[in-house]
Parts: sequence; structure tokens; C-alpha cells
Amino acid sequence: MKIQKRPLYVEVYEKIYDQIISNDIKRGEQLPGEHVLSKQYNVSRSTLRQALLLLKENGIIYNKQGKGNFVMPWESQSETGLEKLIPIPVSFSKGEITDNLINVLYEVPNSYLMKKLQLDKSTLLMSCHKTYSVNGTISCYSLYNVSTKVLTESNLDFHDKDAISKFVETDMIKSSSKSVARIVSTEAGEFLVDIMNVRLNEKILMIEELFYDVQGRPIALTRHSILPEYFDFNLTRSGI
Repeated sequence: MKIQKRPLYVEVYEKIYDQIISNDIKRGEQLPGEHVLSKQYNVSRSTLRQALLLLKENGIIYNKQGKGNFVMPWESQSETGLEKLIPIPVSFSKGEITDNLINVLYEVPNSYLMKKLQLDKSTLLMSCHKTYSVNGTISCYSLYNVSTKVLTESNLDFHDKDAISKFVETDMIKSSSKSVARIVSTEAGEFLVDIMNVRLNEKILMIEELFYDVQGRPIALTRHSILPEYFDFNLTRSGI
């Protein structure tokens, strides 16, 4: 059997990757410019760019517009897959994560939320707005929509924002039997620009998740707007 010679750009890819996993180029560090790298590996700029593109496609580096290429900041800390009911931002961040409660509001649900949560206009909806930062960088905006009926059943004080913030990340999920999630690649609009300090139209991963209790009743709808480079998702599957 004839062994095919690997393309030159793949060899450059592997050399850069080896430097990253050996910590010669550290996580979160900026790569040297294309001119420097092409000289270092004795290849053309075109070959180098193919290698860099492959590194980006494989989630090893990312590009900051106007600044250059950077190594992904952290390895995933989680062995848990998306098949487990756990808080998404906390469980899949690539580094130390902190949360910040923006606000808790009570309002009449719109038609979309009424349909999803099987509510009518006589039931108020609690909306909990939070951001999550990875090593000081705001990397996720989360909106937790929960019926006030659920809060009442859980004996929560509607005025205790800290208790509600904790509830949507822990007790609400623990009391759920399953969820259905929708994952969409989208772009940042003006609202996320203000909240997350990102560029207009920057690529965002949106995860919308509908939670159900043991009776099959929908109890909460969450929406996480995530900067993909700060999170790493695992999915464990098995044959039937």
C-alpha cells in the first residue's frame, strides 16, 4: 500500500500544535505574526495561512479582529457531556468562571413564552438576567424564564434576588426530569454589544433550553448567548 505524503501545511499545523501542547506556546498567548511564523517554519505565507486556518477549524486557535491569532485560553475542565442536566455556562467553561446578577424582573409573558411554558396572561413570569465571566472576560449572557407558580411551589421569596439567582442554577435544574435544547449559531445585536462588550455581528452560540418536571410540565425556558472560544462542549453517545 502506497503511503501518501502529507501536505506541507499539515506538517506546519502539527509543529505549531506540538508547541502548544508542550506549553512552548502557552494557552491564551498570542501567536507571532504571519511574517515571523513563515520564516520560522521556512514556508510561504500561503502555506502558513492554510495551517492557521486548520488550527482555527479544529478549535486550537482563534482570531481577534485587528489583533491577530491567539491560542484557545483553556482546556475543557469538564468530563460531563451535554446529555447530563447541569448548568451549561458553569459546567462547560474552559477556565474559572464567575457570575453576575444583572436583574430579576416580573412581567406578563409574551406569546412565545406563553406557548413554550403553557401559561396564560394571568400568570406572571420571572426573568432572571445574568452574565458569566471567564477569567474576567464576559463570555456569556443568560436569561432564565420561570413561571412564578414554580417559585411559589419552591417557597422562594420573590424579593430575594440572590436566592433566585441560585435557584435557577441549582434547585430548578435538580427538580427537572429532562430538557430539550436548541443550539443555533447567530450574531450579536445591539443588546449583546452593550451587555457583553462584543462587536456588532460577532459570532455567538445561542443555546435555548426548555426544562420539564417529572409530570412532563414545562417549568423554565433558558437562553444562553455564548462566546464559543470560552466554552468546550462534550457529547457522549452510545449505540442502541
